[in-house]
Amino acid sequence: VQEASTYTIQTTTTSNDTVRLASGLAGGELVQVRLLAAPQSIGTADANAITYDQGSTGSSSRFVEDKFQTEMLSVLDFGADPTGTATSASAFSNAIDEAMATGRPLYVPTGTYNFSTWATKTTTADLTLIGGDGASINYTGVTPGTDYFLTPAHSLTLTNLEFTGFDRVVSQATHGGTRIDRFVFTNNKVSDCGGSCIYMLQPFASADVSNNIFDGSVTPQTVPAFIRIGVGGSGTEGDYRHLSFSRNIFDSFDLATAGTASIVNILAEKSYIEENLIRQTERTANTNAVELMCVVGNQNTIRNNIFDTFTNTSSSATVYALSVQGQDVGTALPAAPSSAATALYGHSNIIEGNRITTVGGATTGYGIYCTSEDAIIRGNVIDSITGSGSAYGLMYSSNSDAGSVVVSGNIALGGCKDAFYINMDGMATISGNAASGFTRYGIYALTNNGVGYTGSLANNALMDNGTATASSSACIIVQAGDWTVTGNTCYGTAADYGIYVASVTDGCVITGNRVEVTTGTGVRLVNNSANGEGHIVASNSIQNCTTGITKDSGGDHKVSNNIVDGSVDTVPGVLFAGTFDCSVAASV
Repeated sequence: VQEASTYTIQTTTTSNDTVRLASGLAGGELVQVRLLAAPQSIGTADANAITYDQGSTGSSSRFVEDKFQTEMLSVLDFGADPTGTATSASAFSNAIDEAMATGRPLYVPTGTYNFSTWATKTTTADLTLIGGDGASINYTGVTPGTDYFLTPAHSLTLTNLEFTGFDRVVSQATHGGTRIDRFVFTNNKVSDCGGSCIYMLQPFASADVSNNIFDGSVTPQTVPAFIRIGVGGSGTEGDYRHLSFSRNIFDSFDLATAGTASIVNILAEKSYIEENLIRQTERTANTNAVELMCVVGNQNTIRNNIFDTFTNTSSSATVYALSVQGQDVGTALPAAPSSAATALYGHSNIIEGNRITTVGGATTGYGIYCTSEDAIIRGNVIDSITGSGSAYGLMYSSNSDAGSVVVSGNIALGGCKDAFYINMDGMATISGNAASGFTRYGIYALTNNGVGYTGSLANNALMDNGTATASSSACIIVQAGDWTVTGNTCYGTAADYGIYVASVTDGCVITGNRVEVTTGTGVRLVNNSANGEGHIVASNSIQNCTTGITKDSGGDHKVSNNIVDGSVDTVPGVLFAGTFDCSVAASV
């Protein structure tokens, strides 16, 4: 109707769909009329005798029983209130029971569903809950530590739902039972959760935790891990295979009272942890260690995650942005979260393309900490890692005779004490990395097993911060083992050494490097190994150093075809060739 008016219908005319209005409209005006009839009973009939047609082009008729008794259930069928006025706890409990009994998915239509009380439901069969856009389940109870939504003993899918106020949304804190086929937690939003939102120790064959938003701005985290999958039980990584943990957002978490804590703590094997964002996290009042993300296990790929801004105002906390630990096959796990200092060593993990920005530990800060054997660490960008004691852009530490590591194409910026600290027990390739702003070491590479273990440092570009204060600071330091150092660019205005070949090294080859350290020595050679093998230093360009090449006692070294230009104790432009003897003076 064009305007608000009251019209009288002349009810004596009832022909077909024609209605005559007695008054109120001028000729030619358009009116829309809705006729309401009182509900009428048509009696009862078997659902198999009544058909239903969707009414669209191409649709076909189905029996009502087929439509409503075999397809998705709705919580509205059990009296849930989508307005939030009345509690929906009982309706959800009954609906979940029916969904498990019949094997049908349970639909939660758009709306707000409030629970004033809730008894944790343990699944007795496979269960799937699917939310409509904006379907929100809000728990208003006040029993921290025990208010859990579901405990899975069978396959579980939760998707497109919002959860508020539960201490845990998924809680299975006991390892054991039959391995479930799948665990799916996708497209959900969780807020005001002070406990472990997902605490999953039930073994699974595959799992997908993706595209979720976890908002930590309302309630400070008070438990060791907000997301805990696998870690803390008596199982091994083989119990948690084929996990996709991707594209999740963790925003504004305060780990003030959580003790030794992780936001994400995962034990898994043959899994992908990728494209997650952890941002604006802080630690305001606790001195325990913090891991923003800890991944334990074998054959995992951790890539393209972003860790943005961890602020630490406690007095002595150590912070790990990304901790990746290999797990020996078949061994039990320690209590969660697994501290990066714990001796866990596995194999074959890939860490690539991660971005870590502004992580501060009051005592020690780590951008990436890795104890995995046979690891590939490549293409990561690490910026502004700080700590009053030590700050590492990347620390790799292995503890096995068989381990190998590739560290390539990484960038460390902005004030790390040590940009790349590589402590390995097998073979290492360290190439194509760039570091600037470090205060002690650009690359520190050593082998725990000493001579006979080899490594290569090639084509790295390293520049100190101009105010290095640490003793024996160096752009590159290699120690213990047989190293080839070639094609690197070392620039420093405060470092003590460009390249420092330290103790227990044996037969190192230092070739084709470009070194300029204006306050220190270009190349320093040390050899005190039992084998007594000397080093080869050839075809290097060493410029504007206080001292060109020096050696300590022990071993003979072949030094040839180097250009040492501008060092105060050498003649500019002279091409040196010769052999170091133990009796020769320390400077060339």
